[in-house]
Amino acid sequence: MIAALILADGGTDRLADQWLALRSAGLDPLRVAVGRTPAGDAPASGLSRENFVRDRSRARTPFSAMQSGLRALLAADDWDAVVLQPLEAAPPHPSVVLALLTRLAEGDAGAVRPVHRRRGGFPVVMAREAAEALLDVDPRRGTLDAVLSALEDAGALVTLEVYTSEVLGARARRGSGAGK
Repeated sequence: MIAALILADGGTDRLADQWLALRSAGLDPLRVAVGRTPAGDAPASGLSRENFVRDRSRARTPFSAMQSGLRALLAADDWDAVVLQPLEAAPPHPSVVLALLTRLAEGDAGAVRPVHRRRGGFPVVMAREAAEALLDVDPRRGTLDAVLSALEDAGALVTLEVYTSEVLGARARRGSGAGK
């Protein structure tokens, strides 16, 4: 089973597009990590409240919201890998998700990230063990981009060249999402 986590710290705009893209890739369970998002946004999305994981930590950072979402997924289900998708990024095409999962299944890395002309994009696919390790990162100082860079330097993250710039999409807004 492959889980998915939408990182929606800054709001829920485009949530339906992300949700449909990840569902069409066959990912389940699927959760939405929210931090500073007003409580009223969840019902307006049309999704069940059980799909949302609110960050209740003291850190209240985009990274701590991601950690809260991962903790909820780890406690609830048995899955082998998780797809991390910032809300601000372009919704992933199912073929890109499948290609990333296929590359992860080769077993020589803990995470796979799509790149287009050497620029990293989203979604990022992580093995369960790599996702569990994210829970040990200081939520006040951690960012997804910094963790991915450290994983790449250690040889635990591999990149997969994709032939579409859509994986780059809109970069996460400064101060939102788990990437910045």
